[in-house]
Amino acid sequence: MPGGQVLILDDEAAFRARVRASLSGLHRLVEAASEEEFRAKYRPLQFDLLLLDMRLRQGREGLDVLREVYSQDELQPVIMVSAYGDTESAIEAVGAGAIMFLHKQEFSPSLLGRMVEAVIEQGRLRRQVRALRQIAWADDPETLLGNSTAVREAAAGLRTAAGNPGRIPVVVGERGTGTSLAARVIHRHGERPDGPFLEIESWRLKQGDSFFNDRFSPWVQATWGTLALDGAERLEAATGRSLVEHFQAPLTDERTPKVIFLLHEGTRGQDTSPVTAIPWLSADAALAPVRLPPLRERREDIPLLAAHFLQAQRAAGHTPTLSIGAKAMERLEAHHWPGNVRELRNAVEFATLQTAASDSTEVGAEHLPAELAADGAHQVRRASERVADWDYRRHLARSELDLAERAIRERGISQKAALVRALGYTDRFTLARRIHKALAQFPGLGEEFPAVTRLFQRTRPK
Repeated sequence: MPGGQVLILDDEAAFRARVRASLSGLHRLVEAASEEEFRAKYRPLQFDLLLLDMRLRQGREGLDVLREVYSQDELQPVIMVSAYGDTESAIEAVGAGAIMFLHKQEFSPSLLGRMVEAVIEQGRLRRQVRALRQIAWADDPETLLGNSTAVREAAAGLRTAAGNPGRIPVVVGERGTGTSLAARVIHRHGERPDGPFLEIESWRLKQGDSFFNDRFSPWVQATWGTLALDGAERLEAATGRSLVEHFQAPLTDERTPKVIFLLHEGTRGQDTSPVTAIPWLSADAALAPVRLPPLRERREDIPLLAAHFLQAQRAAGHTPTLSIGAKAMERLEAHHWPGNVRELRNAVEFATLQTAASDSTEVGAEHLPAELAADGAHQVRRASERVADWDYRRHLARSELDLAERAIRERGISQKAALVRALGYTDRFTLARRIHKALAQFPGLGEEFPAVTRLFQRTRPK
């Protein structure tokens, strides 16, 4: 299996041929002879290494291309190459962010091979460190990911909310857009990032005489930190008003938790004004509202998000998949995504399992969940047949059961341990729990996937 996926941008065919001769068979190579061709082939987070020429005869300088690459993926490993081996060029390349500098006329195949291996390994280690930090921080990135105008506006709103301690942030978004992540971002960039962060469903809050001084109450547990209330529109009016009054009282000290309201809108674009959604809020309440855009309003971010989720799977050692193919990406970009970013992440994770099971290193359209893998006409037909079924959990369960069913039938699997290995799970108990949970939540799926049902019907995980 190739060691990594390498993209070469150089307008000299002879140099590309030398690189090809040095690395062919060791890595998967993609070549671009111009900036235009590079733009058509490059996708953030999909290449283990870029080899960029500093001096292109047409288009921009290679360093300008490099800076654009880093604006999309700050961890992208890059080796800059040049026919001019002067110290100034090397300093300029490294100063722009390249990990190494290579003189075109002064390398041997073995030297290039060692350089490429070292840089790819360094890049993977950097991504693993980032992935571990994400896992430590609730398995999510520390900021909103995307380059679209809608995401940048939302990110700016979060920064404003974090920097205004006297205002209550109100984060509004559909399910799956990242309201919990947004609350963590506000906490992380606020005045007390080292304090406790507590998120609780609003309906669980019951106000009593000791609500603000009982050591077991959410308010007290979040002292010196942040209290995020999910579904704040479901708060009892008296409880909500008390929270606002205590947070904004003149005698409030720094121990008082920062309160964040999280609101969930549907998929029909109804009014998302906090005052409208929370009737007991007064019109003059000191609020810092932030709206998170649904994924369908930021489709240009889908390739970056999908590649990010793929790389997170790779960094965690869950898949050997290298990239997402063009056809698969087209399907991802065309999908409506009622479950938003959360549904996209589930779809990518599922696709990497299918890709690994088929001994491929690139996600193809056939590896996506059924609703995405089908052609356009079939997607429309399926959608019209089940227009009321917007539960992404059912679709995810069906897709995972379908993958297991195919593996059992096509590979003649009769033992759970063999199925676990084929699907890339770490142990059979994890797979068994997921299968039993899916069949318990959606009993009708058992009839669709009889082979899976028979294999797992004898024992149930405790």
